[in-house]
Amino acid sequence: DCYRWLVNALVAFQGPFNVEITQVEQPVLLAEAPLPPKVPYRAATCVVTGTGTYHDFGFFLAEFENRYPLIRLQSLELAPAPYVETDPKAPGKLTFTLKLLVLVKPTGPGP
Repeated sequence: DCYRWLVNALVAFQGPFNVEITQVEQPVLLAEAPLPPKVPYRAATCVVTGTGTYHDFGFFLAEFENRYPLIRLQSLELAPAPYVETDPKAPGKLTFTLKLLVLVKPTGPGP
């Protein structure tokens, strides 16, 4: 299950970096994957949102890309976190939205 694996990986990965993952959308399989022919994988896109400080998020993203080479960042949006979510002891929080391209090995018989 791609969704369950992705959620577990992100939740386990967020702790050391002081980043909070707030939402992981269900992955959507792409009809045409941007992959070379005869690669035994399919591609799915997934949107992940969360909060963290600028530096914590930068360390999180760099380490995430190094640890999971089969997941590619397609787009990134950063915005100041709403005042309600910010901690007076840790100002400067951001909300981030990541669009990820995830390679998925199909479970059924392929073409």
